[in-house]
Amino acid sequence: MNNLARLSVIMYDVYLILLLLLTLLAVVRFKQLDKATRIIALLIFLSLATELIARYCTNGNNHPVYNISCFVEWGLVCLYFNYSISTFTRFYLGWVFAIVGIALGILNLWLQPIERLSSNFLFLECMGICCLSFYSVYRFMLLDDVNIKLQRKVHYWIPFILAFYQCGALWSWVAYDYYEGVNKKATGLLHILLILNCLVVYSAFAIVFYLYPKLRNTHV
Repeated sequence: MNNLARLSVIMYDVYLILLLLLTLLAVVRFKQLDKATRIIALLIFLSLATELIARYCTNGNNHPVYNISCFVEWGLVCLYFNYSISTFTRFYLGWVFAIVGIALGILNLWLQPIERLSSNFLFLECMGICCLSFYSVYRFMLLDDVNIKLQRKVHYWIPFILAFYQCGALWSWVAYDYYEGVNKKATGLLHILLILNCLVVYSAFAIVFYLYPKLRNTHV
């Protein structure tokens, strides 16, 4: 095992430990959370379950696990915005986006079998979540309150974390899928970058959940 592979293994173990600790923190905080943030907690539970299944319950090819997880992830993120954006709540737009996105993902299985990385759906998911995230932040900017402190709003920070994660994950996964067939040596570095992206994102979620009692829930 070369140094790059050894570093990748160490970082992945650290990532799993962080994810486990974050899951425990989310369980402790769960009763205090508003409905939208509880869905983010479910998203964290999904991430831990996905990583454990992909690591211990697959025989080499874990793409089906991650593909199915992406469908569920999209649905949960849409439901988060359904309950954090008042307009979405009123017209059930989060539910509509969730159903349409998952349906498109299932149709994409005819183009990209479940045994392969579903890069088409990953691109759709990334664009969709980034648009929803930036729209949510835009709604915050429209609040006519000079005294509002955005840095104290939990639903101001979560969209930024989601957008950061999706952009990093999309770039890493698409590049990983390409280099896996062209230059396998490059996949080691890309794997490290993917894990680093996850470490940053779930550390940010850990901070949000830890500080949740001090943050205020403002739905836009």
